[in-house]
Amino acid sequence: MDISTVAIRMLAHKAQQLDLTMEMIAMDAKEYLFPPDHFDLVVIFYHFDRDTVPGVLSTLKPGGLLLCKSSVMWKPYAGATPLNLQPLEGGEILSRLPGLQVLRRKRQRKPSVQVMKLMMK
Repeated sequence: MDISTVAIRMLAHKAQQLDLTMEMIAMDAKEYLFPPDHFDLVVIFYHFDRDTVPGVLSTLKPGGLLLCKSSVMWKPYAGATPLNLQPLEGGEILSRLPGLQVLRRKRQRKPSVQVMKLMMK
């Protein structure tokens, strides 16, 4: 799922090249009714939304795989933005994914943020 129809078209093209069957949805995740235990694979790529993550987790089948790549702050954030739009803090991603086991984890530090890459089951 991606709000961008362009991104979905690009993914559909790549999936076809690789002979993969995927369910792809172009819409805002905040409007999607996540069916429980539905997907074998969920990918969160640079948009870890605090408000939609519980729905995303509920749609992952037992034993399913979650791939997540997101930037996280490693310095305290002093902005006045609403919580759901504030940058994620270092340990926040793992704290919001209860019940999943980390299979692989990598951090990459950049000048003002870290990039966290996770594979969980």
